[in-house]
Amino acid sequence: MTADVRVPSTLSADVFAVVRRPRTACSAWREGARRVLRVPGVRGGLEEAVHRPELRPGVLAVAQVDVADVRDAGFTVRVEQWLRMAGATWQESAAFCADVAWQARRDGRRLAEEVGQAEEGGGDVFTSRTRLHLRGLALRYDFRRLALEEVMRASGGPWDPFGRALFAFALLGQSKPEGLEEMDAVLAEAGTT
Repeated sequence: MTADVRVPSTLSADVFAVVRRPRTACSAWREGARRVLRVPGVRGGLEEAVHRPELRPGVLAVAQVDVADVRDAGFTVRVEQWLRMAGATWQESAAFCADVAWQARRDGRRLAEEVGQAEEGGGDVFTSRTRLHLRGLALRYDFRRLALEEVMRASGGPWDPFGRALFAFALLGQSKPEGLEEMDAVLAEAGTT
């Protein structure tokens, strides 16, 4: 039995199909997502659709394609915009930013420095968390443990469980005993949020 999911009035049937379709053929799906993103006025419909649980994963996947296609330093701002618009949870932010950070690393981008240049004016919780996740992941993927510890300490918290896990990784990677305590705290907190 399948649920009857109505097409939001702000989305065309073509856009709806891309957001709902399973991503079995990744390159074909990404091309469909790119076509969707070129539809005039589609972002308003995607903004509405991301708040529907059955469409949220598909919209966030379209957002990742949108971010991946930005070739200048503005891609970090685009990540912030999408995650703020979606009202992303810390878990969604962590997963989204992990994909973005890994792709940036693969493409030879200096993500930690690009995010670091945009730290002022973070303002809202989504922007601050996104910047911390992006920068922390970039440093983690580059195994820059001391720099990661410094960034985390400078941010001052409070951190979500993923931020705390990044901090624990930085400490453990330097063989600092407090890393074990931090990881225990992360595991306890993550199980309750």
